[in-house]
Amino acid sequence: GRAFLGETGIFSLLANSHLIGRSFYARFLITSLLCLVSAAAVFSQHYNFRHYTVSDGLPFARTSAIYQDLVGYIWIGTEGGLSRYDGKEFEVFEPANGFPGSAVYAISESAEGILIASDSGLVIYSYAKFELYKYPKQSFNRIISFSIGCANELILTTDAGLYEFKKGVFRKIV
Repeated sequence: GRAFLGETGIFSLLANSHLIGRSFYARFLITSLLCLVSAAAVFSQHYNFRHYTVSDGLPFARTSAIYQDLVGYIWIGTEGGLSRYDGKEFEVFEPANGFPGSAVYAISESAEGILIASDSGLVIYSYAKFELYKYPKQSFNRIISFSIGCANELILTTDAGLYEFKKGVFRKIV
């Protein structure tokens, strides 16, 4: 016999119906579950992860900034320096090969080149050369992030507010 919806639900109604037998209901349920599982497998994506360490070429184990530039290099800032990954190997930048700093806090890119916030100041890497712009005295100690403003000006978020950087000069905004 048929059950009322209020007593045991729609599934009991379908299973006990004269038009649909119990075996059909079981096959329908199993087939539906298999379709859902296989659809999830088809649409899922598989990502390969590789963990890089100091033995692979990183200057320090703890990473503080990562940026992929327009060419495709991945720049990695650490507490112990800066490295650039080309997909095969790391190139480490340190004072011995021209990088003026050790700790790196943020990395970005502008029309001037790769922007690196370091413990020594703002460093711009362009045409295989590093140029250092020391932070103004008694202004801020650290750049946290970079942004480009509406008029393409470089805006620095620092530990002491917002600054604009233009033609080698830091100007406090807020």
